[in-house]
Amino acid sequence: MTDITRLKIISLLKGAYFHIPIFTLYFLNHGVGLREIVFAQLFFSLSAFIGEIPTGFFADKYGQKVSIAAGYIIDIIPNVLMVLSPTTISLYIAYLLRGLVSSFQSGSEEALFYENLKRAEVQERKKEFSTFFSNETLGFVTATFIAGVIFQQFGAASYRPLFMATVVSTGIAAVLALQLKNIHAEIEDEEKSKKLLHAVKESWKLILNNKVVLSLALVLLLTLNGEYFIQAVYQPYFEKAGVTPFFIGSVLSFGALLNYVVKKNVYRLEKYFRLDAVLLGINILMGIIYIVMGFIVHPIVLVLLYIILQGVFNSELPLISDYINEHTRSHIRSTVLSSISFSRQLAKFFMRIIFGILVGVIGVGYSFVAQGIYLIIGVGIAFWIVRKMMYKKTVY
Repeated sequence: MTDITRLKIISLLKGAYFHIPIFTLYFLNHGVGLREIVFAQLFFSLSAFIGEIPTGFFADKYGQKVSIAAGYIIDIIPNVLMVLSPTTISLYIAYLLRGLVSSFQSGSEEALFYENLKRAEVQERKKEFSTFFSNETLGFVTATFIAGVIFQQFGAASYRPLFMATVVSTGIAAVLALQLKNIHAEIEDEEKSKKLLHAVKESWKLILNNKVVLSLALVLLLTLNGEYFIQAVYQPYFEKAGVTPFFIGSVLSFGALLNYVVKKNVYRLEKYFRLDAVLLGINILMGIIYIVMGFIVHPIVLVLLYIILQGVFNSELPLISDYINEHTRSHIRSTVLSSISFSRQLAKFFMRIIFGILVGVIGVGYSFVAQGIYLIIGVGIAFWIVRKMMYKKTVY
């Protein structure tokens, strides 16, 4: 089995979070408030934010394989903790650990996959990247569909078994990660490369001086799609609207299945549209759907709109990732990707504070409207930045 195949399987297992459809209901059932569940994401963002650059440097110094494996091994702990102790404190601790997991995985999987593919033809590389990113969605499709069926059949009795199913998929991913091979890039100055500060300075120099990398890093900051926010609040919102338990779980599966198809084929769009047009279309669509979901509270409408919304979440990432990796040097690849993610986690941290407050003050529906307005304004600015910085002189 090649490392490309292993990484594709790992990506598949990474999405196999069986507990996602019942996560919020599980904690509500144990007396944890919806506001606390939303605020738990702040602990995730804080931990991921603090850990991003050190773990990126760790991956560049000791190898992406070590970083990936460490992430999946640690990821077993929070899921077991939430099963054993479904309290607010345990939830916050679990999210702190999950943020650390995210920082270990952030950039490392992507960087190692790219290193195994960088000599391939551009179109072939884009196709493989789309498959790699979409495999996580395929795992999510399978896991959430199974979870929806089990939840429909067994109700609250299925909560803990679904958490443990996630533990099993994470454990298998950890075993596969340990079998990967490290790829070491040639480094001009070995002594300097061992120092975190030097790696960070070199990474930020590349980000700020390369117009492609900088413009796409800004795009990622301006178009935070609220995926984890809506996953934390949609279940009670759907219940109140009269959506049946089956669709509360399976809506994720149907949406993720659409997302798998879109993400796997998104590279084809560049045959007909420039990257700026693709980014504009995807994010305006999401913004409109959020706004409509905030005003039209009808079971069928909510289900259909959520499926479409889930279908386009992060579908532009394979394209953005390929552009960024193409303009990044191998020996600092993970640090560059982690530095970009570091900035994004900081923005997510403040966004989650804002939306945690909004849920308590104006409710879930109007919070969706606020998310939609943010996306439409953000992508408008992002569209202008990409056109000015990437296409002013050169068309890619």
